[in-house]
Amino acid sequence: MIHVFDYCATVGAKPQRVETLAALRALFADERTASLVDSFRGGVATAKRRLPAVCFQATFGGKRRSNKNAVPSGLYMVDIDHVDDPRAMYVERIQGREEKVAILMVYVTPSGRGLRLVARRPSLSVPIADSQAAIARSLEIPYDAACKDLARLSFVSKADDILYMAPEEAWEVPAAPVSPDEASRSVPQTAVSGQETAISGQETDDNEALTEGLSYQGFSVREIAQRWLERNGGTPAEGTRNQTLYALARQMRYICDFSPSLLSKNIPTFGLPAEEVMQTLKSACDSTRRSSLPPELTEVVEAMEREREYNLEEGSTLAQLESALPPLPPIFRQYVEIAPRDFKAPSIMALLPVLGTVGTSLRATYRDGELHAPNFMTVIEAQQASGKSFARRIVQQVLEPIREEDDVERAKERAYQEQRKASVNKKQQPVDPRAVVRIIPASVSIAKLLQRMDYAAPRHVFSFAEEIDTIFKSNRAGAWSQKSDIYRNAFDNAEYGQDYMSDSSYSAIVRVAYNILMCGTPQAVGRFFNDAEDGLVSRVVFCQLPTQFGSRIPKFATMSAASQGAVWKAWRLLRGENDTQPRTIDMAWILPEIEAWDERKRTESLERVDIALDTFRRRAAVIGFRAAMLAAAMYKQLNAETRRRIAQFALWVAEYVVQYQVERYGDSVRKAMPTERRTGRFVSILGEMGDEFTPAELIAKMRQRQYNTPVKIVLHVWRKNGLVKKLENGNYVKLLNKTEK
Repeated sequence: MIHVFDYCATVGAKPQRVETLAALRALFADERTASLVDSFRGGVATAKRRLPAVCFQATFGGKRRSNKNAVPSGLYMVDIDHVDDPRAMYVERIQGREEKVAILMVYVTPSGRGLRLVARRPSLSVPIADSQAAIARSLEIPYDAACKDLARLSFVSKADDILYMAPEEAWEVPAAPVSPDEASRSVPQTAVSGQETAISGQETDDNEALTEGLSYQGFSVREIAQRWLERNGGTPAEGTRNQTLYALARQMRYICDFSPSLLSKNIPTFGLPAEEVMQTLKSACDSTRRSSLPPELTEVVEAMEREREYNLEEGSTLAQLESALPPLPPIFRQYVEIAPRDFKAPSIMALLPVLGTVGTSLRATYRDGELHAPNFMTVIEAQQASGKSFARRIVQQVLEPIREEDDVERAKERAYQEQRKASVNKKQQPVDPRAVVRIIPASVSIAKLLQRMDYAAPRHVFSFAEEIDTIFKSNRAGAWSQKSDIYRNAFDNAEYGQDYMSDSSYSAIVRVAYNILMCGTPQAVGRFFNDAEDGLVSRVVFCQLPTQFGSRIPKFATMSAASQGAVWKAWRLLRGENDTQPRTIDMAWILPEIEAWDERKRTESLERVDIALDTFRRRAAVIGFRAAMLAAAMYKQLNAETRRRIAQFALWVAEYVVQYQVERYGDSVRKAMPTERRTGRFVSILGEMGDEFTPAELIAKMRQRQYNTPVKIVLHVWRKNGLVKKLENGNYVKLLNKTEK
């Protein structure tokens, strides 16, 4: 009998058992699979989700595919991405060495730019991560270290993409199978991944880098312990440390082999004496135990699994993005956890300008080589009485320390004004204290806004408008053109100013550091942003609360003391020690991720002939990058795992921003462009064309989809960007490798 494992007919389908090698080959030989792979390689990104996918590393007993339900299969896989010529890599690095390193299968991934290796685990006592690292060293190949969890899927490719498959006897289960305890999973076992790191006597919080030590389901035990603490009171005060340690140890013992020694090295011990720690841990391990993970710990692990399983490619509509949130950094996570379902994504967007104001000193170099600041402008749309006041609560709570500082500065300002009145006829006038007031009304005048920004520089000022109509009405008297310029300059941190002879106004040239959060009904927002051509809408983060018609009043949960503590720890890290001086952080590590996302959107816009998507994706990428800046600043240290989470969060923000901009203002942008007039649902034209097509066929398809863009322009753009090439017979052929010319 071969090693059995499961597969899913599509990503979301129920797992099914693969018990024979013939069944595995049949998945790859299916004509529908070949068609979907060809479509995916031809640029139809959604085709990938319809492919069958194999979970070589586990079976699930007919239950939902999750690490909780996974039973190890005895196999593991190695994922190699972004390979220009995967077949050449196989020949150069792997071919002829398969049997030596227990490889059972090698195939080219559906993208055509990656390799998937399936190998036999030496033992279930050896973690998948260690097996992957060992084979990668032996073969001198790069690999994706994130593919170590049991529930990880591997999309099926075409039959001719299989480069190697071992004979059936090599797939057979060995005579001496691995630990029945691990296979039955009645009491989950653990595995040491890398060198264990002792943390006894150290306090830990969500902002510390995750150390490699004991791991469970691919997660650091230390991280799991921290997540449990967050839900159960946080780091204890003196006098309750022993009690908290005992409660934590009773939970964590299930994934630490019921070993006091392992517990002492992998969970925080809050500075207690070593002798007391070991006595407490031994007592916890010896107490009555369950036959499975405690429910509280299960909830923690499942929440972490949901974060890890988040995949942006699995759906990019607004509804899908709102229902599949990415792993969230501190502060974002705590506010989203207490929000009702309809308010979770809007809470993230509302926090961007608020936290950008807290992290005002942050600077990071973007792809353009320029230093970017955390500049954000968010607009939340909601019908009347739909609960958009939730944003006020976020502003009041997160910016309370800055508001207290403003109160002190406003008192200085009032005292100065009173002194001026009293000294109106005196020769010696009081000295302006240049009060720094950073939270200002959104209806502020141009002159006062310039003064506030001048005095606060280089720090951001912030405005919150609970009703956007208030600003709209205040700008009717000719000030809108100036305000609009200021808002646009705020996105770029560009200069703006005025120079008047009159002493009754304020003259200054400043770098605009202005973050704004506004709420309003869709009608009011439409009146405010009534010109899609002026460039302002592409700089704004829009989101909309779902209608609350017929719903009960939304109820936000109360944030626990532990979560509040985590918020303020992250808040202090975000603000830094001195926010009066710019603070540059290294974000070079995320630029390839941002660039890859932007390139996907650029290619998608070309394939769809969508000028709106091409317009909006540029600044959406910038907004995602700035969101990553905020996230990175809220960790004391960064490692591969935290960077992966931040990248997922940043790309989610970018995708959400561009999806809403296209949905809200796409038609306005398209109508303004002479090369695009269209009606009907937008689809990928290139994806619907055959591998080789004639100009006449493209014209027919364009007419069918009601596009009026001249075909010669479409073909010129596709050729220029390496998506098609012209043949000698006048036809065009799609390029599978988009770098081919």
